Amino acid sequence: MKMSLSQKQQLKLYMTTQLRQSIELLQYSHEDLIEFIREQALENPLIELQETTPTYQKSMAGFDDVLPSVAGETDYRDELLQLLHCEIRDQQLLYACLTIVHNLDDNGYLSREAIAPYQMPEELLQAAIKELQQHGPAGIGALDLRHCLLLQLETMEPRQIIVEKIVAHHLEDVANGAYDKIAQALQISPPALRRAIRKIQTLEPKPCRSLFSRPATTITPDATVMLTEEGFTFQLNTAGMPKISLSTAYDAFFEHQEAADFLKMQFKRYEWLMHSLNQRHNTLTRLLEAVISHQQPFFYNGYIALKPLLLKDVAEILGVHESTVSRATKNKWIATPFGTIQLRSLFTNAVREHGASQTSIKVHIQNLINTENKTRPLSDQKITDLLMAKENITLARRTVAKYRDELAIPSASKRKCLI
Repeated sequence: MKMSLSQKQQLKLYMTTQLRQSIELLQYSHEDLIEFIREQALENPLIELQETTPTYQKSMAGFDDVLPSVAGETDYRDELLQLLHCEIRDQQLLYACLTIVHNLDDNGYLSREAIAPYQMPEELLQAAIKELQQHGPAGIGALDLRHCLLLQLETMEPRQIIVEKIVAHHLEDVANGAYDKIAQALQISPPALRRAIRKIQTLEPKPCRSLFSRPATTITPDATVMLTEEGFTFQLNTAGMPKISLSTAYDAFFEHQEAADFLKMQFKRYEWLMHSLNQRHNTLTRLLEAVISHQQPFFYNGYIALKPLLLKDVAEILGVHESTVSRATKNKWIATPFGTIQLRSLFTNAVREHGASQTSIKVHIQNLINTENKTRPLSDQKITDLLMAKENITLARRTVAKYRDELAIPSASKRKCLI
């Protein structure tokens, strides 16, 4: 065997530290990105941050309805939304009720701050809260504790006049134990006062605390969708994002060799950070432009109008690899007038038999089951027939059964009610 030396040219792709961190930066959420920038500022003396006020304004486009939910896991909030869709015919009142339910906290309260961006007339707000008392637990949608207790008292027969006066005007006195003050103000005897206090103690101060199974979480959206004259558009969220600048405090140290080497390395890291942030901004902007433009019907009509859209479709439009789109959509949320949703929920496969999106067909199935006769629930075959007759959607029975299972809806035999 003869030994020899030879030269050969090869091209190899190496994953540098900067490239790896740039990829990670693309998939950061809004909050993760802020935390990452602050960490970089701690490690790099040349990075100077100017903190901004983390305020966020909800998008206030004029919607005629709130989009229905399609979720595998349901709780009382979802059940109440479905019930309201079935029971309320007045569209304005329905919109107000759905808006309130979407903004309730886990105890069933509605804050003025949460409802203020919707600019709902006070008369409509009060009418919607009153309507909710007919469909949900008494006190739901209350603006404060006093309001909650009064809503519960209004449902009682006979009317508890003394109790209502105490709640309306002397609730703080009850909390402070100033019973003599209450008795003197209302001119009632101590036994009557004790009976009224016992009645107040039977009321529920948190009407929905045992019903909303999923705790509310605070999510900072990465973009806000808005309605303009040309259609729906968006704006990237910069709330709370620190402003980055290059510090000049160490300019004099560049004259020293040892310090200069360190500072030059930190300057390169600063340049890389700014380049990566600009690249992330441009990628997200192009991505959202493509997705929101494609899904315009969704923002007008809800999930029932969601069009098929795949990651590879957007990748072809943007001229990037599919993995780049996957990373860019990870952990991203967009704020809409009806709530904050995951960006990835706007991507859905097409059903081969029909060409409609899987999500829109699930909404059709959900709507059929919501309006069925519970004493004679629809079988999977009957749902298949109705989809063909009403929506011209051709599906196999096993496909309907699969989608029903994904929606966590039991079979017809388990949905049947005797009365």
